[in-house]
Amino acid sequence: CIERGIIETLVGVQWLVIDDIGRAQANVWAVSVLDQIVTRRHNGRKTILGTTNFFPELEFERPADAGPRSRGPQNESLEDRIGASLASRLRSACRFVRLSGADYRLRQNQRQGPRRG
Repeated sequence: CIERGIIETLVGVQWLVIDDIGRAQANVWAVSVLDQIVTRRHNGRKTILGTTNFFPELEFERPADAGPRSRGPQNESLEDRIGASLASRLRSACRFVRLSGADYRLRQNQRQGPRRG
């Protein structure tokens, strides 16, 4: 099965980068596949580097210095987006580092002006 081969590849690489976790509202299949990958990599002690615009806290509590987020309702947590089980597994397997700053894409668009075409 192609899906199994892709999962095996993602489980086997030394470093895996998952960009924008929780961006789209996850369906059961997507959460299942991501859970398999995260669980197997965690059990194999392999590194996952992920990014998300959603806070990983169990109960959403937006820090005063968090600044605005570019996507998603302001009151959603990572758990709301990907489900309690997968969010819990990520919290146990990962160290979250909060980064803040201006949106790079918006900054680039302001410098270049509106696109035409």
